[in-house]
Amino acid sequence: MTTSARAAEKLSEERGRDLALLDTQYVVPEETIANLHAHGWARLPGLLDAAVVTELRERLAAEPLRPLDALGKSYRRVDANAPAVDDAEPVQFLDHEMDSKHNQNHEGMAWRNPFFRRVGTSRRIAGTAVQLMRRERGVFIQDISFFKPGGGGSPTAMHQDYASWPFDRKGAITIWIALIDVAANMGPLAYLEDSHLEGPLGLAGKLDVRATYPHLADSKVVAGEALKAGDAQVHWDLTVHGAGPNESDVVREAYLTRFTGADVIYNGIGHPHYNTLGLQIGQALGDNPAFPLVGHEGEIARESI
Repeated sequence: MTTSARAAEKLSEERGRDLALLDTQYVVPEETIANLHAHGWARLPGLLDAAVVTELRERLAAEPLRPLDALGKSYRRVDANAPAVDDAEPVQFLDHEMDSKHNQNHEGMAWRNPFFRRVGTSRRIAGTAVQLMRRERGVFIQDISFFKPGGGGSPTAMHQDYASWPFDRKGAITIWIALIDVAANMGPLAYLEDSHLEGPLGLAGKLDVRATYPHLADSKVVAGEALKAGDAQVHWDLTVHGAGPNESDVVREAYLTRFTGADVIYNGIGHPHYNTLGLQIGQALGDNPAFPLVGHEGEIARESI
């Protein structure tokens, strides 16, 4: 265990919480892995226990929120305060970004807080990720929260993640973990089954991809069901997914970790997380020490390779 991991563990012990679950294997059934590869998503019930979930919630409460317009500003690499040119319309950001009822995010915690790195590179989470990807090793690339406000939190339109990420190829996965009991009316994540087979479909903000690609209108919508705190779901970067509104009075809280192959190459597209990591265009993620290498037992020390 690293010095930072020991420090995180010590604080958790002081709070009287046993985080030993993070060092245990989550055995992913072969049918679950097969469903992810064949249909683009899968369920991971009971991935985390109450102790880890409670610790995550408390730690997130102390983290800064990402500005609502951070992704659009970064992706388009523009200055929001710059004047319009030749009386042209000012630049338009992604149209969900100024919606106060849209998801609020904390991002990149594992790159500044040892507890979140401990979670993301643990045997429990990272070991599950490589099982799901059918890889011996991969890289931990991002952690982010999605907190959907209560009292009518806005729906999330059906979309793909891939278009907003600076990678040269598909193959990243997102593990979406419920941090509270999520009822069906709180906007649990749903998917268009088999949509990962479509290839990239672009970035459309609030516009549902089914409006742009009408052949998807008849796609089967799956998941979107109640989850217990600690339950998780997983999907590919090309899997079309979204969520309904949060019709409850409480915030729907979810914490996400993301992984991909070490051979994936950075292509330079702006992104508020990846912009901070000193990446060079054309560099493989696995060659940059900013990204922890992980395997079935959790984080892999680079000096051991």
